This record gives sequence, structure tokens and C-alpha cells, in this order.
Amino acid sequence: MIGDGSKLDNMVHIAHNCHIGRHVVIAAQTGLAGGVTIGDYAVVGGQVGVGDKARIEAKAIIGSGAGILTSKIVRAGEPVWGTPAGRSGSIWSSWQHLPAYRSGALSKRMVVVIGGHTRNIGKTSVVCAVIRALPDWNWTAIKIKRYGHGICSRHRGLCDCPDPKHPVTVSEENGASPSSDSGRFPAAGAARAFWIRTLAEE
Repeated sequence: MIGDGSKLDNMVHIAHNCHIGRHVVIAAQTGLAGGVTIGDYAVVGGQVGVGDKARIEAKAIIGSGAGILTSKIVRAGEPVWGTPAGRSGSIWSSWQHLPAYRSGALSKRMVVVIGGHTRNIGKTSVVCAVIRALPDWNWTAIKIKRYGHGICSRHRGLCDCPDPKHPVTVSEENGASPSSDSGRFPAAGAARAFWIRTLAEE
């Protein structure tokens, strides 16, 4: 069973008796063995292996290349990575002892980059899922779009200006809207969202 709004990337294998919740994102080349359960809004990175009867609870985040052992439970909202996947002894555990992490200041200095080789492969959905999974991190989300071949970054169309005149344009999204990528970020819970348009060569 695959819940409403969930997105599965290329070459994802789902074995028998798996249950995938709503708005789950699973990146490419991930394999689920039989009987795996994934809760709502969970994010699973690429090339993850999940053993049979494992349970990934709601809003958990599985890092790329992780190995989830048979019958393991990944708790709600927990980020894990590695093989066998876990947080113990990881850099995440060391962050939790820092005053900056406890105050929330550390999250404001972190940069998470999600990219892809083409359009319409679910990059924005992954960003929104991460924002929803970690709502207390005060996210600033940025959408970068490249223009070229005579298209101006400012006017978003053919322009008589020379390309160097408008190489980059930045605008802030002022409202939550499901109709645009940058509008989906505040709708998911981002504190601020920006849209950057730049030349393809930049």
C-alpha cells in the first residue's frame, strides 16, 4: 500500500506486504524488503537498504546509503544514517551537546542542498518533506532557477538587455502557495523563502 501524495524516485524496489504512509519521499535505488512500514512524511535518501519488517516512523529521515537492519524501528522524527543505521556515536549525537544546538542557533547556520540532473524529479517535494519533518529549525528555503539562450533573469522572457546586465535576480516569496515551488516552501513551514534566477552559465 502506498499512501496519497507519496513520491518514489527511479529504480525503487518495494517488496511484498509493505505499507508506505502519506507524503513519503523515497529517492532512487532504494530497496524495501518484505513487511516494511514507513510512516507519514518520512524521507528516505537514495541507495538505502531496508530489512524485512523494519519500521520507519512518521517524519523520520534516512540518510543516503543507509542500511536499516531487519525489524529495526526508526523513531518518529529521528534522522539516521550509516550501516547499520543509527545516531549513536555519530556527529549528530555530538551536536546535541552543544549549547548552539540546544538553543536552535546551530540549525540556522546549516546548509542543506538538494539538487538533481533534470526537471520534475521531486526536488521540491524532498525539500518540503524535510521542512515538515523538522519544523523547529526555522528554515530559509531557496529555489534556484537557471536561464539562458537570451532569456533574462529579471523579465523571465526575451530581453533586449545584454546578458551581463541582469545576471542574477532575487525575490522573496510573500505567501504560501501550492502553485509555485517557492510558494510551497512557506506552505511546508519555512520561515522565509526566496527565488533566485540566474544565467545558465553562472
